Amino acid sequence: MDKKPINGTMPEASQSSFNKEPPSLSELRAFIHAKYPIRHLNSRHKKWIEDLSERSAYDKSEVIFESGENATQAAYLLEGSISLKADDGKYKLIHHADDTAQYPLARVNPRQYTATALQPNTVILWVDRKLIKKCINLQLKDITTSASTENYLVEIVSEEALANQA
Repeated sequence: MDKKPINGTMPEASQSSFNKEPPSLSELRAFIHAKYPIRHLNSRHKKWIEDLSERSAYDKSEVIFESGENATQAAYLLEGSISLKADDGKYKLIHHADDTAQYPLARVNPRQYTATALQPNTVILWVDRKLIKKCINLQLKDITTSASTENYLVEIVSEEALANQA
């Protein structure tokens, strides 16, 4: 997998929803903070994810990840469109503005789909799965009332169930 890291800005040639202008840091932050389950974290944990994640750009038709790979990182679609193709030939098309793009792509481990960019400058956010799990566990530890914990868990589980229906 040949990732092209983006250091803080989108490529100049991005065909994006940002009217072809590179997004500001605050726009990138808003993208990251809208993703599941990151959006449920407090600002300290979101900052860790911002600092420790990597954004990579892919050309049209470039493979992002392949079926069968061990998924140590969650992949989030930030910009562009991708196809997810299963070994049995079934496929899904996902655009960054779709509701399904709010969730990690192909979350089952090992990966059950091959992801391919459908547009130039398709951008993927890579976040270590262990980091996400650690942030959630730390946040749960920080919550002091059982009602807050229960509401937090119900919200996360409800969203996970909705994502699995897609």
